[in-house]
Amino acid sequence: MNSSIATGTIPAHWTDSFLVPIPKPGKDHHTLQGYRIITVQNIGGKLVEGLVSRQLSSYLEQHLPATLGAYRPGRATWLNVGQVVHTAFEAFEAREHTLIVGLDLQDAYNLVSVPKLARLLMDLGVNPYLVSEGVAKLRHLKTVQRFTYDLMGQ
Repeated sequence: MNSSIATGTIPAHWTDSFLVPIPKPGKDHHTLQGYRIITVQNIGGKLVEGLVSRQLSSYLEQHLPATLGAYRPGRATWLNVGQVVHTAFEAFEAREHTLIVGLDLQDAYNLVSVPKLARLLMDLGVNPYLVSEGVAKLRHLKTVQRFTYDLMGQ
């Protein structure tokens, strides 16, 4: 595990994960809606992912703006709504204009350029070992669906 972090390489089998359908009680098991899909990951990859995630989160927490609320410990997306309302109210009181733009990026995670993300993290001063580990994970990530004979009820 330490050599994986130090070299920025991940054994190929560490990035494998499997989608396993678990039947929902009382549902039609002839359709996908009748199953709860869980992802089973390799334990080595999961451990490294957790270590890198904690270190990267700790670093980024110090560099993200306080107004960014989602996906951060002790913060929630709805707090951003309060910030927007407060800003709009202050502008209204000062007889100023406020422009609010909503942006919904469908499938944004899969559209991220890994090299650009790596360059941005390096420019932010993130530990190069963490960047290379994250890039290695993203480049080799694959998921396989496994439908077993028993789960399909045949």
